[in-house]
Formats: sequence, structure tokens, C-alpha cells
Amino acid sequence: MKKALLVFLLFLSVFDSRPVFAARCKKDSDCLFSQFCENTVCVKLCRKRKTRAGKLCTEDTPVCYMDRKGHDSYCGCSETSCYDGMRCVEKNGRHVCEPCPAGDRCSCPAGSKANGEGLCERCEKDEDCICPGKLKISPDGRCVLCAKNEDCLVGEQCYDAGTLKSRCDGFVCEENEYATDHECKLCSDGVPHCKACFSATACTDCEDGYALRGGKCMTCDEALNDPNCSLCKETACQDCKVGYTLQDGRCKPVVCPEKTFLKGSDCLPCEDGCQRCTSEKRCLECSTGFEFYQGVCKQIPCAEGFYLNGDFCEPCIDFCDECKNSTTCEVCQKGYLFDPEQEKCVVRVCPSGFYKDVDSGLCEKCKAPHCSKCMKEYCEACDRGYALLYQRCTPVFCIDNCEKCTDLETCTLCKDGYRRTSEGKCEKVVCPKGTYRKGTLCRPCPFGCADCDSPKICKECEGIEFFMSHDRCRPCFSAISGCQLCDGPKKCVKCQNGQMPDERGLCPSS
Repeated sequence: MKKALLVFLLFLSVFDSRPVFAARCKKDSDCLFSQFCENTVCVKLCRKRKTRAGKLCTEDTPVCYMDRKGHDSYCGCSETSCYDGMRCVEKNGRHVCEPCPAGDRCSCPAGSKANGEGLCERCEKDEDCICPGKLKISPDGRCVLCAKNEDCLVGEQCYDAGTLKSRCDGFVCEENEYATDHECKLCSDGVPHCKACFSATACTDCEDGYALRGGKCMTCDEALNDPNCSLCKETACQDCKVGYTLQDGRCKPVVCPEKTFLKGSDCLPCEDGCQRCTSEKRCLECSTGFEFYQGVCKQIPCAEGFYLNGDFCEPCIDFCDECKNSTTCEVCQKGYLFDPEQEKCVVRVCPSGFYKDVDSGLCEKCKAPHCSKCMKEYCEACDRGYALLYQRCTPVFCIDNCEKCTDLETCTLCKDGYRRTSEGKCEKVVCPKGTYRKGTLCRPCPFGCADCDSPKICKECEGIEFFMSHDRCRPCFSAISGCQLCDGPKKCVKCQNGQMPDERGLCPSS
């Protein structure tokens, strides 16, 4: 019983940092084996991984052990604390690290072995290093996670194969590939000309120039029966071969208009003056006004005083040196200028309403309307019927019945009783019978009035149901009770109830 108690107290002294006894002492023998005497007090040999001498147990000797003789402690190794190529053994009562036997895997990393001198060395090629766990032997004898793709699960590949960095990881295939158990393969390996697929037999998209039909990639010609189609999708052509254009889903030859030639699939312009050509440098026919000269189309030259009309040179108008047609002149002979109204070159004296431009020597029209004499934009005299006012020519008088006008022919505001026509003239407002004029409008006469001059002056009443009273038409019943027709305000001709009026011209009361 005493022996068991002593073992229990020794266990506590090693693993418990708290002192079991706090007995007083003069020497170590006064304390337990797991204690020593310090300052007349028994304390533990190992406190917080420190030995009696105060050494901290770390690195390859991380454990504080009690010496077999008691009252002393030392730092020793554990099963896993020794460096690679070393192992922890008990010698002479102490736990120490010593070299592993040569060839032993000992604590060496995967793919290596102890060299017998306390170090690890790599295994030789094809040497069985007895790889632990799920490690695989590489061709050079290393213990690695994977040496080839087949060492990994389905859907994984071996990256850095055969090295200590090797790993199995998932992989993602490109759009033009499909996944097998451990690798990606080109879609075109399973279906020729396929560029996107789900598997070796499930193509989803084909290369340009091929159409997808039943999971296979067929040429546009095979799929669409159109040998000139270069790019197609499903059952529709999207682009044609050079020299053809897409029309209504079919490839038809490009037909270029005149003065252009076909290059590729585009119509490019011929050189200037060429009507038909096969290239930019080869013309077959010149345009009108051009002729072949040293292999190219040159414009037909005309002598001074002539202009080109079609393929012939025609004379300009008299006294003209340069022109483009028979009615105008670009440059008149010296001493002449072109008059556009007469369409001829006249002696260089500017007519009324024109001035001579100093720079060009030509007659230019005055800027101000109705100006007869000017110097550029400054008017000096006006046409007949206009007066110069603030550099502007204003009409002296307007056309008949016009209040305001811009010139002698155009009225902007007519007098009262007249209205402006679309030609700028003034016409009298004439109202039909039964209406009267108000400004430029015709208004209807008042009720009962057949003709009037104004809403207050009636000239004629509508039948004998009304009678005239102070220039207004009033109904008969307003003057004679029950009267329908009357001859003035005092004599009824017909009563409303169908009875005849009495001798006084009145209607009998009902």
C-alpha cells in the first residue's frame, strides 16, 4: 500500500506543476525523490519545463525528466522530438536522440531513409521506401501523393507528378475539349471539325465553314447544298466565299455597277474617267469626255474659248475665254464681263444695281434690295419709287389700298375693308346678303334680318313673320299677341291659332 502511494506521488510530481509538499528541509534527503531542497523548502524538480539547474527544455529535448537517483532533473527527448534521421532511446537512465540505423525510414520524410549518421537521404530509383498511408512510389523511388493521373480519383489530375510537391486536384477543360476520367481531350478527336462539345460524341458547335447536323460537323456545301458558302450555322449560311454575296440565304455572284470593278467581294471604283475596268490599273472603256492616252483615260483637251460637250469641243459664247457650257462664262476676254441676265460677255461697265469688284474685276449685285447704285454693301441710290433711309431702300408709296409694304409690289398690311392675298395684293372684302363685314370677316346678320349693314342696322326682314322697328326686325307676336304674320306692328294678317284677325287687326284671345 505504501509503495503504491509512493508511485502516485511520484506521478504527480512529474506532471503537476503545483508542489505536493511544502515541507521544510535542510538538505535534499529531507524531501521526496521528485523534489529538492531550495531555501529550506521542498520544491518540484521540473517546473514549467525547467530543470533543477534552471535549463528550459526545448527543440529536440523538450521534456523535463527526473533523474533515477532522485533529487535531480534533466532535459530529454520524446518519441517525436528528434530530428530527421534520429530516434529517441533510453541510455544510462536518460532519454537521448541517437542516429537511426542506415536504411531505416525512421523519422525521415516520405521518399527518404536514414543514412546511419543522423541524417536522411533520398531513396534510390525503384527502391521500396515503404511509403506510408496513401503515398505512391514514384519512378525514382520517392514517396509522393501521385506519380501519374491514374493515382488520383476520377475527375482529378496529378499535378507536379512524381515530385514531393505532387498533388491530386480537379481540372477544367477548355471550350474545345471534353473531360475523361483524368484528362481533357480535343472535341475534334471525337468529332472532326468540332470546336465545342460535352463528350466525344456530343458536339455542340463546329468550326467556321462547317454546320452541325446530327452531332456531326458537315461542310456548308454538304449541309446547305451551296458550294459558295464559307460560314454557316445550323441550316443558314452566314458568309460567302470571295466574289459572292449573301442574298436570301444563298450565295450569289457579286455584280458590280459601271465604273467599279470586283476585288474580293467588294466593288471598288475604277480610275477617274474609266467607264469599265477589271482592276484599278486596267481600263476597258473610257467615260464620255475621256480618251485612251498611253494606256490610261485622259480628259479630252479643248482649246481656249471652247468647252467639252460629250466627246466634242464646242465654242463658248462670244468674247469668252473659259466656259463649261454654252450659256455661261467663267472668264471673259479682257475688257468684258459676264452678264448672267443677258447670258453673254458685255463691255466691262456695271449695270444699275451692280458694282465692280476691285479684286475680281467682275460686276457683283448690290447687297441692299432695290438699290440702284452701291459700293459693296453700302447703298448710294435707290430704284424709282424707293427712298434711301439708313442705308436701306424703302418704298415711297405702296400699292392701292395697302397700309404697309416691303416694296412696290408686295403689301404686308392692307387698309380696313381689304384683305391681303397670297400674292401680296389687297382686295376688297365683299360680304354676301345676310351678312355684314367686320374687319376682314363676314358675320351673319341678327335673327330675323335678311340684309344688314351691321348687327344694329337691318335693311330688310325675313318675310312677314317680322316687322321693321328702329332698324331692327322684330317678330309679329312681340307687338300683337298671338299673331303669326303681320303688316307692321299694329295690323295682324294671320293669327298663330289659325283664326283670322278682327277688323282692328288683332287676334281673338283663346
